[in-house]
Amino acid sequence: FIFDRLNTGGTKLNAQEIRNAIYPGTFNKIITELTRDDLFTSIFNIPPYTKSDYNDYYENPVRQKNTLYATMGDCQLVTRYFALRDEENIRGSMKSMLDRAMANRVKITEDEAESLKNEYRTLLQLSFDIFGPKPFLLPPDERQRERISASLYDATMVALKRLLSHREKLNEKKYEIKRALEEELADNNSLQILTGQGNTANAVKERIGLLEKIMKRAAGI
Repeated sequence: FIFDRLNTGGTKLNAQEIRNAIYPGTFNKIITELTRDDLFTSIFNIPPYTKSDYNDYYENPVRQKNTLYATMGDCQLVTRYFALRDEENIRGSMKSMLDRAMANRVKITEDEAESLKNEYRTLLQLSFDIFGPKPFLLPPDERQRERISASLYDATMVALKRLLSHREKLNEKKYEIKRALEEELADNNSLQILTGQGNTANAVKERIGLLEKIMKRAAGI
């Protein structure tokens, strides 16, 4: 009753804030832990965490001004990976995919959670190793503005998971892969696919498939 009143009077919670409230547990905990990793905060321009004061995690005024942190957008980014890693979950709206990703993992064990956490860290590190310190950054627009693309992040992380058995080859051919992606992003049709102009399930599958194809071709897999 209290939660319902808080969410209907005054400032409404966004979708990720609601997920955080209604799907507590081990999986929700690892999502938060992953957003505090140094590599994650560096890639997504979030002020880094320190371990000197636990309360500083929540009360740091600089971090509170960061849009991703303030809206739990950082947690939603992590959730997006876990929602899209399993192709059978790519159906319906993005919101429903994210909701199912959390609802279906409410009762996972500590060992399962640790495995998922290690998987995410491995893929984020691989993204960094191949594409550089800002692996999900789009080319400058006509006004020379650069932005990180959540859609490109989705496609990169899931494509790398599918190709993880070829990790050594991907690292060996990282320059070719990066150059191939840059060429695709310079093509307007590919750019629209990879940046998620459409956010339907079919569009999500198409952009993941395209990035997987780009990597495989460039790496000779």
